[in-house]
Amino acid sequence: MKKRDFPKAEKCFIDARRPELAIRMFEEAGSSQDALRVARKHAPNMLNEINKRFTSANGKMSGEDILRSAKLHEDNREWDKAINIYLEITQDHYPDPKDLEKIWGKAIQLCNNYSKERLQEVTKIVCKRLREVKCYETAGEYYENLGSYENAADCYRLAKQFEKAKACLGNVKNPQTYKKLDEIIQRDFKEHIKGSDNVDMMLDHGEIKSGIDLLVNRGDWSQALDAAQKHGADV
Repeated sequence: MKKRDFPKAEKCFIDARRPELAIRMFEEAGSSQDALRVARKHAPNMLNEINKRFTSANGKMSGEDILRSAKLHEDNREWDKAINIYLEITQDHYPDPKDLEKIWGKAIQLCNNYSKERLQEVTKIVCKRLREVKCYETAGEYYENLGSYENAADCYRLAKQFEKAKACLGNVKNPQTYKKLDEIIQRDFKEHIKGSDNVDMMLDHGEIKSGIDLLVNRGDWSQALDAAQKHGADV
């Protein structure tokens, strides 16, 4: 122990049928992964107790430790506890939004499968966080699954998924909300087209002047003239 030869010490404790001492050794050394590993293999009756200790110290735990704690609750079929722990993950633990998308999605998945009474509450929490980390399309999908079409349409708009935004908008029942959101979607769609550098898209969606201006700026006078003649634009 003084030499910090943990593998040797672990073997001695296991051979002596004292796995709890090996677990304590790893806990005091701050190695939660090893403590859980030993418990799973040699003292499964201690898993809940260990997990409670780790959970109570969440502020000091790494993202990996928190995920292991959540998984342990899953293994014990403690669904609500697992959901709560997945929701404790923040950007401080995983800066990459894709990681957060996957982890928070696990909380929604557990609600779908085992705790449907929490689905709406947890989905709203996750969607708010996904918007904060700019995972707009995934937030839109969760909102759409929940039947929150106004929020889904707005998230799809932010993700520049305008066809999906328009599809969800069609399910918005409040006329005032529909009109306001429709105006915003149309405005952003036009801006998206103008900034797309795609002449065909501009011409197909009525942005004739922008499309011809782009052709002129490229020096493509022949196509600019053809577009003007075809669409009746005054160049």
